[in-house]
Amino acid sequence: MDIMHRVYLVFIIVLAINECTVNAVCRPKNKCKKKCGSCIASFSCDVGLKEIPRACKGNGCSCCAPQVCCKQKKSCKKKGGTCASKCPVGYSAEEGCRGKSCVCCIKQKVSECICGQANPYRVVGGEVVYPKNKYPWHVWIKEGKNYLCGGSIINDRYILTAAHCLINFNCAPMGPNKFKVVVADHNIDSSSENVAATSTVSVDKVIVHPGYNCNELAEDDDIGLLRLSQSLDLTAKQVTPICLPSDDSQLYLGDMAIVTGWGYTVGSGQDQVLASLLHEVELPVVQCPSFEDYGEELTSEMICAGESDGGLDACNGDSGGPLIVQENSSAPPRFVQVGIVSFGPAACKGPGVYTRVSKYLNWIKENTKQGITCS
Repeated sequence: MDIMHRVYLVFIIVLAINECTVNAVCRPKNKCKKKCGSCIASFSCDVGLKEIPRACKGNGCSCCAPQVCCKQKKSCKKKGGTCASKCPVGYSAEEGCRGKSCVCCIKQKVSECICGQANPYRVVGGEVVYPKNKYPWHVWIKEGKNYLCGGSIINDRYILTAAHCLINFNCAPMGPNKFKVVVADHNIDSSSENVAATSTVSVDKVIVHPGYNCNELAEDDDIGLLRLSQSLDLTAKQVTPICLPSDDSQLYLGDMAIVTGWGYTVGSGQDQVLASLLHEVELPVVQCPSFEDYGEELTSEMICAGESDGGLDACNGDSGGPLIVQENSSAPPRFVQVGIVSFGPAACKGPGVYTRVSKYLNWIKENTKQGITCS
């Protein structure tokens, strides 16, 4: 056989193999089905999929499966959801799937959630918050296994808190793996009062205002954000974002505000103990003290609230939590976050100093574009 005939024969064989591969009938074996895989006529899988060896029937076939196998239950199907290990932006994570760390992802509708509405509203003068989950935007931030700071839900992906809660001893932002956020909680020392929406959510980004300087006590820009690794279901009654001011036109002087937190209920000494239950106290918004009173210069980026003779105030452990005012007298009332617990005088005696949220509306908007905001 001459060289030309040999080349021609090899060419025909190659064509036959390719033809066979392209037209291969690929059928998954049980091994492939159990991994949520599908068989394709290819020798490799697309990026993001893993190949399950010897799991297909047919020549030139590959079983390509997702990294996590999530199977849909009827409850998820009825809601129109899909199962995944992590929901994309704009979807809430619910139960309804089989598989390790699998959730049912439901598309959120902005019109279904309203910011700033407290649950069955009832004023309690400076004691334990009642009813539970009355303030559904208040969260607590864990560093490792320990309580660190408070924070507030402002949309489905972002938590607003103080910058000083998010930095290390070198004044640098800590990594997102250092934090977790607990939502819809009331008793930080027990799970007995948890509700269906109570959950611990991991963080995938830490944002500290670039102007913050931790070397000074009374420092502007004590504001930060945590981006959650998954979206919150803002239609749940116990998980609702707080409203932010519409602009920077109001000073709120003379308004009665509410500060909530799990901070110390005793201001100083060895008896300091974090509160197990979320507490609230009503305080007047006042003119910030002078330089002589605090030994630091207070600026227009700060807002102050409390009684000049001490008594009721935010304290250590309340850092990062919200200072809120009622927007109007309608029923049910809606609340706006005007401050973030920042610092105060020794022993928590006297007006506390808060970051004035209205001064940072553009910064917040610029850094929370991936979140869904409620009306």
